[in-house]
Amino acid sequence: MESIREMRNLMERSSRYLSLSGLAGVIVGFIALGGVSALLLALGIPFGQSISFMELAAADIPNTARINEYVFMIAAVVFTLSLMTEAVFAFRNARKMGLPLWDATARRMLTALFIPIIGGGVYCLSLMQSGQLDSLAPASLIFYGLGLVNAGKYAVPDVGRLGMAVFMTGLVASFFPSLGVYFWAFGFGFLHIIYGVSIYFKHQR
Repeated sequence: MESIREMRNLMERSSRYLSLSGLAGVIVGFIALGGVSALLLALGIPFGQSISFMELAAADIPNTARINEYVFMIAAVVFTLSLMTEAVFAFRNARKMGLPLWDATARRMLTALFIPIIGGGVYCLSLMQSGQLDSLAPASLIFYGLGLVNAGKYAVPDVGRLGMAVFMTGLVASFFPSLGVYFWAFGFGFLHIIYGVSIYFKHQR
């Protein structure tokens, strides 16, 4: 039985990326919630109030550039901080578990993750250019969710489950454009926190 367990561990290590951190997922969730709060504060919108970026822009045409700038800058900061957090914690976990940080499994996982994310990023830029800001939240959730579902084939199953939940959140958000910011907060914020707690207690406690 000990030999079988050892063989199973070796097979899992060679086919799945195991250095992802639950604590990093929790921190990423709070970073996303902070980004949403910063956007609402920058636009002077009370928390809980529905928001239509297109209506805001239509009310004041010069406002369009300002809204685009806020959305782009905050999204870029959230993405950069999240990526750095995941990288730092993955490096720490890899050292603790005696696993390589970068190998064939990591390459496959990141390729599966970033193809939908890069495609979604380009699509979101086209939405911003055409003024379709209310579609940004659903689109980003859908593409990010698809990326996680793909990456889940090379990581712990929780990653794929998170991806499906984010994907479904994006689909629902597409029917409620004026609530897109709050769906984004739920998908990127609260779901990441739930995922991080789950990973931590299942695999890293």
